[in-house]
Amino acid sequence: MRISIVISSLHGGGAERVAAVLANAWTARHDITLITTGFQTGDDLYLLSDEVKRIRLSHVVKTKSFFNQIKRFLLLRKNITATRPDIVVSFQDELNVVVLLTLLGKNIPIIVCERNNPVLKPIRSIYAWLRKLLYPKADLVTVLTDDMEEDFLKLIPSMKTAIAPSPLSPAISKTIILDKHQYPDRERILAMGSLTWQKGFDRLITSFASISPRIKNWDLWIWGEGALREQLESQVAGLGLGDRVFLPGHTVTPYDEVVKSSIFVLSSRWEGSPNVLAEAMSLGRACVAFDCKSGPRFLSNNGEGAILVKDGDVEQLAQMMLFLAESEEDRSMLGEKAMKVKERFSLEVVLEIWEEHFKSVIKSK
Repeated sequence: MRISIVISSLHGGGAERVAAVLANAWTARHDITLITTGFQTGDDLYLLSDEVKRIRLSHVVKTKSFFNQIKRFLLLRKNITATRPDIVVSFQDELNVVVLLTLLGKNIPIIVCERNNPVLKPIRSIYAWLRKLLYPKADLVTVLTDDMEEDFLKLIPSMKTAIAPSPLSPAISKTIILDKHQYPDRERILAMGSLTWQKGFDRLITSFASISPRIKNWDLWIWGEGALREQLESQVAGLGLGDRVFLPGHTVTPYDEVVKSSIFVLSSRWEGSPNVLAEAMSLGRACVAFDCKSGPRFLSNNGEGAILVKDGDVEQLAQMMLFLAESEEDRSMLGEKAMKVKERFSLEVVLEIWEEHFKSVIKSK
């Protein structure tokens, strides 16, 4: 089967990582072409197998003028049809609309992949209007979680949906899970993500501050970068926690940092499907998460593999971190349950889910 994947870039981001992982894995069964539509230049962050055919529209259309936007639209249509795909798989909300518009009248099966809950992450008004018009024309709209599916069907009842969760990264299997005696002298609570309002690190810092006097050998590490760095650093300084709370920036070895920790916390105000939570669970970390939309409840199997805290309850979050910090036995028990996430979201499992979606789309077409 010939499959053409369309995405804006491979320069970073959760959707881009998943697209690269799936493209590489699908080459074992299918003929894969990946088309990037963005204007970015430079090397990719996510590398593709030599078996994946790559088309970069940025090599032809290099600026964002109105004329070049039209040119890019026509080039996308030309390049997709030139690959003679049996199925087109498009990632990312606004690009999905462009792909559906681009291929009107072509009778090519199209699967569009949504990565965020439409209630929590709205798109620009013109794209939102076009999405309502065009998504029912897609052969399938995949979403990451059951509550995302529910909210999308409220928004666009006539479209055909299915769940296709993000696979765990194959790189996780190469991570050495350290024995606790190899940890640094001080224990770590870990969080990871962009330093933005969505990720709720301000709430996490407040929670940690309230229990820090009772867990003097524990520190909080927040990996990531973003617009709220100065605000978060000011919060840490104001609480007198400069020697207990660390914001070291980006890391190119995220899984190595996860295994240096004993507790992982997801403090987000909302999510699509937080890959970092699933990855921390798969590495056997004891995880605590706000029960926000969307993802934590779905990924943790209704709280079996992670402690779910009432969304926004900073005091309860603090108490659950304290509970785990004071009990190595409970951390170990929760970490063992967490690793069951691999049974649901390993690459092999997710690939089989996708094969069923491919068969369904081809059959219905």
